[in-house]
Formats: sequence, C-alpha cells, structure tokens
Amino acid sequence: MASSSSTSAARPPTPSWAILAVIPQVSGPAVAADLSLALAAPPRVTALTVQPRVSPDPTTPDCYPASSPQTAPAASSSPPPRGASPTARSGLSLPTAASSCTGSSSIEGYFICNTRAATAFLLPDPDPAGPIMHPGNLGLIATLAGDGYMVAELQPLLWTDRATLLCFSSDTAAWALRYPLPGRPWVSSGVISSDEELWWVDITLGILNCNPFTDEPVLRFFPLPAGKELPFQPGGTDELEMCRCVKVSTGKLRFVEMTAGHNPRRPPRFTMWTLSPANPVDPWTTEYTVGLDTIWAAESYSATGLEAKLPSLAAIHPTNPNIVYFFLDAHIFVVDMGAARVGDCDVHKVMQPPSELLSSGFVHAWELPQPLHP
Repeated sequence: MASSSSTSAARPPTPSWAILAVIPQVSGPAVAADLSLALAAPPRVTALTVQPRVSPDPTTPDCYPASSPQTAPAASSSPPPRGASPTARSGLSLPTAASSCTGSSSIEGYFICNTRAATAFLLPDPDPAGPIMHPGNLGLIATLAGDGYMVAELQPLLWTDRATLLCFSSDTAAWALRYPLPGRPWVSSGVISSDEELWWVDITLGILNCNPFTDEPVLRFFPLPAGKELPFQPGGTDELEMCRCVKVSTGKLRFVEMTAGHNPRRPPRFTMWTLSPANPVDPWTTEYTVGLDTIWAAESYSATGLEAKLPSLAAIHPTNPNIVYFFLDAHIFVVDMGAARVGDCDVHKVMQPPSELLSSGFVHAWELPQPLHP
C-alpha cells in the first residue's frame, strides 16, 4: 500500500491551485446551493459537487457531465450577461449530464458555475445559430480586464476546410458564427484558455489557436513536434491520453509524451516540449527526457510502495513544468522530472471513469480564483 508523505496533523493551508476532477459529483436534492467545492492540496484531487438540476441523469462510465475550469478575476464589479442573475460570474464551464453522454450527437446546454457564489447559470439556447455539438471542443475564457467571459465551441465541418465557432459572450449574450479551418477530422483532446486566447488540442495532430474576442477571429495551426503526428483515430483518444497530453505551465503550452522508443527492450521515456508560437519554422523546444527506469530506481519511488508498472499522465504543475503528476492504479503521485525524485503520493478517489482509462483527460490543473485562496 502506498504511503502519503503529505499527511500532517495540522490543517494544511488552502492551495493556490488544485487538480480538479473533470467529472463532478451530484448532491442530494435537499442541498440548497447549486454547487460546492471541496478543495484539496495536490496531489489529492479536488471534487466539484453540483445539484441534480445541473446534472439530472445518473453518472455512468458512458454518460457523465464534464467540467472545464477557467480562473475568474477576483473583482465582481462587471455586469453579468443580459438575462442572467447578478451572481452569474465565470468560474467553471459545466455541460449538463444529459448533454455530455458519450456518443451523443448534440449537447443540450452549458452551465456557468460560479465557485465563489456557489451558483449555476444556464446559458441561453444558441438556436437558430445551431446546436451545441461536442463538450470536448468547448472552451471558457475570461477577459484580461476581468470585465466578462466568453464560451466558445469549435465545430469543424467534416472533411472540409471550414469550421463554425459558436460564441456566447457575457457582453452581448448572443451566439455568432465565424471562420475557416484546414480540413481533417478533428479528434478533440480538450480546450485550453490562456490570457485571451483559446487553444484546441488534438494529440494526434496538433493545436488550433485563436482569439475569440476579436471581430474577425483567425485560426492558427501548430502541428505536433516532428514525427509525432498520428493517423486519424475515429475511435477517439482515451488510451492515447494516458501517454500524451498538452497542458499549460508558466503560461506556456507543454506537450508531454511517454514513449518506448525504437528499442522494445528499452524502458519508456518521458519527453516534454514547449510551444513557442512566435517561431513559425520550428515552434517546439525539447525541455527534457527522463527514463521511467530512472524514476523506478529512485529511493523516493520505493518509499511510496508502488509497483514498477506503467503509470498514466495526470497533470503538469501550472507554475513548474518539471513537476508532473501520474496515476497508477488507485493512486496519484508527483515526480520532479529534473531530479527524478518522487514526492507526494495519495489515493486519488476519482470514481469515474474506469481506472484502466484514467488519464490527463479526466483532471485539470486549475489555478484558483483569488477569493478561493489566501
């Protein structure tokens, strides 16, 4: 059984960031607040709990709601969307359970969840612009000035060089249609918001980027590092997300891959690349490569009591790209890749999906809004 070096008799301080489970829990009908947030210091996983009105259907491995966090500005002086309640500030974007079932052809709606006020606001129906299609292509982004937010869903038109961007702005409370996209089926691996830009990730192909606040958004495409593109995978990328992920750390996009290399007898290695959008010739820089055998051989790994088994990627520390989190069976543990040293290890308590699919696609490294921490 793994040990936890982070256990302490004293109550730990509230963390400045959290590993947020993508799939929230659902409270009983007697709970008054729309939602609650049980913060836990990493590597423990933070749980969001919502009322049944936000997630009315039973949560199963094939049908579940999914959250997408965005740090909201601390100030609350900006006006809410027209038609919204005064407490409807951006904290988390949360599809309803009925709309986020695996294999569903459309999404019924999205809630904006204010984690500070414990309220949930249902966004207006985007019709006649068109139905909401895919929660994996949905991004929530706050303005730099802190005076609003935007929810945007990218809808690539299959096998064409066109795409639709459905936008809901806290400024206009309206949806709009915008811009072209180079043609290839897009396999969503999530959406990242950074500053005032959104980054759509396909870990088989690359990254699409635009600023949805401009009047004429333009998509830019950044392919994965040389040799990392994979053929189109119509079945999705659940297994691939166990060994690949794109996350933000110190304000830069980082691509991490676990690979066995060309020699099948060589232990897997972890390699991290950093994206530099200003370099159009070669936008990726290799940061480090660490062998899994080096991590297994560390005394700090032996101290956890974990077996020498293949882990799956969980998260990257938002302010230190050398710190990477992994899932292994029922546990989550952290590794300082620069020193090949294992730190805290704990039971992750993520109930869904099945443990064999648990990966970076089911947790977010969420830098918390200022009101939620000292």
